[in-house]
Amino acid sequence: MPGQSGFSLTEVRASSASNVWLFGADNNGEEGTILRWNGSSWQDVPVPAGVIPNAAAVLNVSDVWMSGSQTGTGSGSNDACQTALYHWNGSAWDSPDYVATAVDGISGSGARNVWVVGESRHSTVTGNYTLAAYRWNGSAWVAPSMPAPRGGGEPGITVQSSANVWLFAWQAKKSSRGFLLHWNGTRWREIVAPRQMPASDELVTDGSGGLWAGPWAHWTGIRWVNTSPSVSFVGVNNSYNLHGLARVPGRTRIWAAGLVSHTPSSSSWDSLIAQYP
Repeated sequence: MPGQSGFSLTEVRASSASNVWLFGADNNGEEGTILRWNGSSWQDVPVPAGVIPNAAAVLNVSDVWMSGSQTGTGSGSNDACQTALYHWNGSAWDSPDYVATAVDGISGSGARNVWVVGESRHSTVTGNYTLAAYRWNGSAWVAPSMPAPRGGGEPGITVQSSANVWLFAWQAKKSSRGFLLHWNGTRWREIVAPRQMPASDELVTDGSGGLWAGPWAHWTGIRWVNTSPSVSFVGVNNSYNLHGLARVPGRTRIWAAGLVSHTPSSSSWDSLIAQYP
């Protein structure tokens, strides 16, 4: 991986070992940067003028989506937003399309099944919003018929097929419980996590019909399981965090990357790699 000073990485996406993309910006947030690994070397990918990459999805070498600039209108409890979406066709970025929501995540399973999840009618007072999604059908972005719950926090998405789409957000209530919306190709189902379940927007399917909502919350398809580890995981008085989940293809094992601190003040951190089970 190239060492680039002054570079902040925002997304890592890949469709194969020879098609890995890095999306980011300079530390001032003024200039976007995209790099691609072709299996033997890193290559610079041109960035549309004035665009800072945000969410991204890489389906293959000629099918990449990323979100760019967002423009907002309104104020108070009815703040509206429009987001530009850019498509890489293998040699250049196509002219942007636009969706009427802030975009927090992009995921897809094919050229005609790419989804974005975001925040509509965002309240600048409470931070809550109406959960929104759009689907690219191969020619246009279309808002699907779906529940429109009020949510909080950054929503997440993962798309496995046209009949297996997962969305995540937190309820816009005092309890702030995490919840999933699952599309099975026919209907939506809402699955609310129990109180105190440490769910998050990092979504990874478990390979057997369920879903991981972060490293500590597993929906098995039947019930929620809290997988928070015991003290012996990293030792007494040590701080840690896990993120960047990935599942081994064809298996149910989950890998995660994170950080661990062995100092009482958490003044220094070491890299951490974990697997489950």
